[in-house]
Amino acid sequence: MRAVVTPSLNRLYDYWLLKRGARACPGRRDVEPLELRWILGRLCLLEHVPRDDQFRFRVYGVEFVQKEGFDLTGRLMGEHPDRAHADRVSRVLRHVQRNARPWAGHEETTIMGRPWSHTTLLLPLAADGSTVDMILAGTEFFV
Repeated sequence: MRAVVTPSLNRLYDYWLLKRGARACPGRRDVEPLELRWILGRLCLLEHVPRDDQFRFRVYGVEFVQKEGFDLTGRLMGEHPDRAHADRVSRVLRHVQRNARPWAGHEETTIMGRPWSHTTLLLPLAADGSTVDMILAGTEFFV
């Protein structure tokens, strides 16, 4: 998967590959935030909550907070104020979780009435090396 076109997301993908080793996915314990300082503000870490079949934001990067004007750290994806956006993202997160494979996409859209242009890379994490329980999301903003 080398379809990611931004240098920072390519670097994040290479980091994930390094941490993965021979497993299908690295675990959260393999990811060191200090090693990701260069992209930390554009990262989200989402954990799957089985009882709700939703994803909870464990980390909501400061650049998201600045751009959107709210912080979703500790909140469920379903609590995002833009329902259509939350539904789109939830579908992709479930796809990544089911397939245990990275996903990248570019989107030109409106979120909360504001234009957004961004590329996002979703990287599955699995404590046991194969069952995805978290997703690391890196984003490059263009608008």
